[in-house]
Amino acid sequence: MPTPTRHAGTASQMQNVRAVGIRAEILFKPPRRPGMRPMATPAAMTTLGALHFLGIRTAAIGRAEDLLAAGLSPAFEEILPENSPPSMLSRAFGLAPADILHVGGSLEMDVNAALAAGMRAGWLAPAATFHPRGAATLLRKLTDLPDILRLADTARHHAPPGSRHARNLIALLRGCPPNALEIEGRHAIPASDASALMFDIATRLRVEAAPIEVLRRCWHELVPQPLLNAGSAPERLTPAGTLNVHCQNTVVREELRRWHDRNLRLRIPMLPGCSHIKKIAYHI
Repeated sequence: MPTPTRHAGTASQMQNVRAVGIRAEILFKPPRRPGMRPMATPAAMTTLGALHFLGIRTAAIGRAEDLLAAGLSPAFEEILPENSPPSMLSRAFGLAPADILHVGGSLEMDVNAALAAGMRAGWLAPAATFHPRGAATLLRKLTDLPDILRLADTARHHAPPGSRHARNLIALLRGCPPNALEIEGRHAIPASDASALMFDIATRLRVEAAPIEVLRRCWHELVPQPLLNAGSAPERLTPAGTLNVHCQNTVVREELRRWHDRNLRLRIPMLPGCSHIKKIAYHI
């Protein structure tokens, strides 16, 4: 029998993870009607961005066409067929099983299968009342994953070599304050701030940020505060240059579409890296 727990897993279980495999179905919003194209959750985009920022390789197990439709395909190094067992990740990454973490929502197909293959396992179960067996980690939210991996990696560097200046630079790039590498990462920032941190670092280093990151960062300057508070945000860019904007409800969608679309189409191409954006699609 599983053992009841109040704890969602520790960073020590995640040390030395070099790659993460993810069951694709946990990345999508529940469809509102049959046949509706898959849409990525905001948590999925935040988590994948944070994992890439940490230098963690990623692969998905799921339907390639669904990941493509949701705009998530570029985030993955490999996409395995939806019925693939987690053991296939080792061959896909070219890594030892112990270096790989697999995350999914099924105890049998994801947690038990990953542990049986010698991998680490993460179980995404917001309402779970027990902890999975073995070295598996319970995740209440998908965005908990990069937080735990960041803490694990920082703790592993408890006594890093090099000058204090170098250690503080590494801490900055990991989202930690100066000297954080010497106190086991207790002050690591939450994954929800990863997008803003990436944008700030790119600005300081004069690295061109991805257009979608620029839009998310500047969205509060493009739309009125009431519409921002009511729920609207850039979601993804298509290869054809269409910006998809997620709206919380029909009122927000119609307000943006009727009264602010022209202004947005004039201002967005003036942002860095966004000159190719000519069309905006609003959806709920």
